[in-house]
Amino acid sequence: MFLFHAPIWAYAVPLTGALTNTCDGVIPVWASNEHIASVLIGVCILMALLCIWCWRGRMKRLTRQRNELALCVMLRTREIEKEKRTIEQQKAQIEALLAKAQQSNRLKDEFLANISHEIRTPLHGVLGMTELALGTNLTPEQRDYLELAASSAQSLLALVNDVLDFSKIESGHFELECTTFYTRECIQGAIGAFPVTARQKGLKFITRIDDDVPEQMEGDPIRLRQILVNLIGNAVKFTEKGSISVLVSFIPASLPLLCVRVVDTGIGIPRDKQDDVFEPFRQVDGSSKRKYGGTGLGLAISIRLARDMHGSLSLESEEGAGSTFTLKVPISLSAARQADLQHLALEEDESAYSASLR
Repeated sequence: MFLFHAPIWAYAVPLTGALTNTCDGVIPVWASNEHIASVLIGVCILMALLCIWCWRGRMKRLTRQRNELALCVMLRTREIEKEKRTIEQQKAQIEALLAKAQQSNRLKDEFLANISHEIRTPLHGVLGMTELALGTNLTPEQRDYLELAASSAQSLLALVNDVLDFSKIESGHFELECTTFYTRECIQGAIGAFPVTARQKGLKFITRIDDDVPEQMEGDPIRLRQILVNLIGNAVKFTEKGSISVLVSFIPASLPLLCVRVVDTGIGIPRDKQDDVFEPFRQVDGSSKRKYGGTGLGLAISIRLARDMHGSLSLESEEGAGSTFTLKVPISLSAARQADLQHLALEEDESAYSASLR
């Protein structure tokens, strides 16, 4: 092992002279192999020390950065936990308020249902006594009074029935019946006296029931008739001139549908207000409500009934050009009728296939 005989920088002192002597052809003493090896070893040691110093500095910086990062993570973790506790508290408060609101809404619906029922009971008594009174000998003036009272009682009963139905639907206590009924009889019962009212207003009333509409179907005839009464009643109410059409068709498919379209030439509904007419207590605008009356519950009840029947109720309308309400309700047919429809569908498929081969 080579040892330094003097500090390393001492060898650099005669460097200039050494270079000169080298140029003269004289090899200096420090240029011997032993001294060169000692210098190289010293340089290597200095480089190693420098690397160690740089490495230690880098490790210190990494350690400091790691500690700072750990501190930031710890602080952020505490903040997240605090935010999580705050969110959980807010969620619990929201759930409590929601449960309270739902309970209040349920109590309100139950109150509406009960009070509507209590109001409807004496109304039936008023209507019954009025009808009996109208059957007696009356003066013209007395008859006018009783007829006005009967008409007012009927209007109030219709309003109470709407409120009662809507409260039942909202509270989830509404149940649909499933029974077999005659389709045409149900539709004609819904149309009722509307043609007479339309003619009194100078309107043309058109009813068309396609021949392929099944004679019987299964469902809730009372609620189907209620939807049709609401749609036809609105058509008569909001139409001043022109015509009203009730078009009934049958759509044979994997799930057969009864399609009823109520078309009028009335005031129409602006596009931006068409969704509002299906909301409860909403009409196109306040002026229409004051002019035509009504609570705005008819269509809200109708669309909910249609959905409960797994059907749909849609609207096509233009302001000033009339409206078309389309009700589609799935119907259950007898086994014989279903077999006939399947046979008819097979015949149509065979005919289409034969035509394609030609």
